[in-house]
Amino acid sequence: MLASHVVPEAAELEMRAQIEKALAFGIEVTHLDTHMGAALLPQLIGSYVRLGREYKLPILLPKQVLDYISVLDFGGVSMEGYQEILAELEADGWPLVDHFRMTPGVPSAESDQAYGNLVAGMPPGLTMVALHPNKRGDIETIVPAKAHFRTDEYRLLRDAEFRRFMSEQGIETIGFRPLRDLLRRRLKAA
Repeated sequence: MLASHVVPEAAELEMRAQIEKALAFGIEVTHLDTHMGAALLPQLIGSYVRLGREYKLPILLPKQVLDYISVLDFGGVSMEGYQEILAELEADGWPLVDHFRMTPGVPSAESDQAYGNLVAGMPPGLTMVALHPNKRGDIETIVPAKAHFRTDEYRLLRDAEFRRFMSEQGIETIGFRPLRDLLRRRLKAA
């Protein structure tokens, strides 16, 4: 739906305005996200990359794009030119995510096993796992049918046994801040 109605110039203005607003509020911006893949549309990807370059912020462009678009509703959207954009960014020293994984979205009774499988099946390299952990409270009134996805993540990520399991699997957790800092060091050195 977005692909057929988006006005690229207006979308770029909005993306820029959101970045500027975050910076004006003193938010330490660590990266730019595609917002559920929207910025990967052929009409928007140029703006997305341009803004990442302008603000010297890593952007979410998984090298294994099928990892990402397989969890999104991207039916009929062309990814033509994507690999060329990745190659250009990589040649310029941009840190890129290798793989993408998403909240398993299972009933609470299955969450420990599903997240364990997610961790145990993590491929080598840098994998972004899109999680949305929330403490119990307001989230149940906002998205009642899916609130447990978020509260299960909150519980698991706070669980010492689960963190130990991740460590045993060789998983090191980081956010985008180290990637942003690496990018800025590389750009300064260039």
